[in-house]
Order: sequence, then structure tokens, then C-alpha cells
Amino acid sequence: MSADFFSIFGVPRKFHLDQQGLERKFYELSRALHPDRFVSATREQKSLALVQMSEVNQAYLVLKNPDSRRDYLLKLENIQPAKAEIPKGLAETWFEIQDLLFEDPNTARTKLGVFEKELSQLKQESLTRLEKLQSRYDLEDEKSILGVIAQEVQSQSYFNSLQRDVDRIKKNV
Repeated sequence: MSADFFSIFGVPRKFHLDQQGLERKFYELSRALHPDRFVSATREQKSLALVQMSEVNQAYLVLKNPDSRRDYLLKLENIQPAKAEIPKGLAETWFEIQDLLFEDPNTARTKLGVFEKELSQLKQESLTRLEKLQSRYDLEDEKSILGVIAQEVQSQSYFNSLQRDVDRIKKNV
């Protein structure tokens, strides 16, 4: 096969796919390519069926998950991860909390709660922007939108990393 995963399933390169249609196509391809159907085939035919079935499985695992599908589509379109623009105030507050952890843990705990709420709001706003951008791309198929999507993905990654740090600190404070 060696086609891109979207082609394997005959679906457009979009962020939003019909999940039920994708699943139906997966089972259709699975039935057609399953190695058990090639019991009396030549060794080469069996081997090819096994390779194709493996590709179908891999493609399905990627396409059925919205995040992995998004990452795969960006990779297919040769979009390099963009550097996220992190709100300066957020970074400054985070560094302040880090310092307070050693100097004044009670104040750090209070600031951490406020920080976590702000982080949650920023993360949600970023998710909303990301969803709108993906929907816009699906409608317009404009490649320039992909760079902005990649930047939002990087922002999400940064916010998730900060949240893991906050969770770790909350356990120890």
C-alpha cells in the first residue's frame, strides 16, 4: 500500500472525520485483507496481505484519534512545530512561585491556586482557538492555517507541561 493513511481509507485530509464511516471502512478492509483469507495463497501473497493488514491497523490507530490524526496531518503537510508564544505574565508568575516554594510555602500554595485557574483558562481558550482553526481548515483547505494550528498545538503542549508541574508541586506542598 504505502499510501498515506487518509488514502488507505479513502477519506479527505481533514481534521474532522466521520468516525463511524472510518470504523466501517476499517472493518471492510480488515475482512478483505485478513491473513486467514489467504490460507491457500502463495507465500508472497500471504506476506503482502500481512503487510497491508499491518498498514491498515496502523492507519486506523492514527486516524481514529483526533490528536494523533492532527499530528499526522501536520506531518504529512510538512508543517514543522512552531514555537509557541507564551504569555509573559504566565512565565513570570511561574518563576515567582518557584522562588516562593523555598521562601514562603504558604504564599506559594495560594499563588499556585490562582496560577492554576489562569492556566486552565488559557488552556481552554487555546483549545477553542485550535478547534475553530481546524474547522476552518476543513472548510477552506488553506495551507497557511496549518502553521497557526501547529503554533496552538505547541501552546497546548506547554500548558500541559505546566499543569504536570503544578500537579507535582501540589503533591509536595
